[in-house]
Amino acid sequence: VEASLPPDQQRLLRQARQRDLRLALERFVSAAEALPEGVVVLDRRDRIQWANPRAEVHLGIDLARDGNTPIINLVRQPAFVQYMSDGDFREQYFAAKRRNFPPDNERDPGATYVFRV
Repeated sequence: VEASLPPDQQRLLRQARQRDLRLALERFVSAAEALPEGVVVLDRRDRIQWANPRAEVHLGIDLARDGNTPIINLVRQPAFVQYMSDGDFREQYFAAKRRNFPPDNERDPGATYVFRV
């Protein structure tokens, strides 16, 4: 569809998309900086791309200095290094989720469950 528009309209459409993406990224950063938990964003090679202030304090990292550094070069606890080397975190995530918030048919009627996102 974009290719069928005149060049000036294509440019305006690209600019609007870039603006929307920039605003979405700003909202994400603002929300992540306000979280009480530490948040670190890694690239596909597990290099630090961004961290909120809480993560910097908790992990002892400095984003200006440590950006693009593999996280296991900085966070050296053996359990964490093993966790990162396992590579696929879905199984652990879903196992913990099921344990903490099982499906209705697996819930203990007297238990209290907490679901965190």
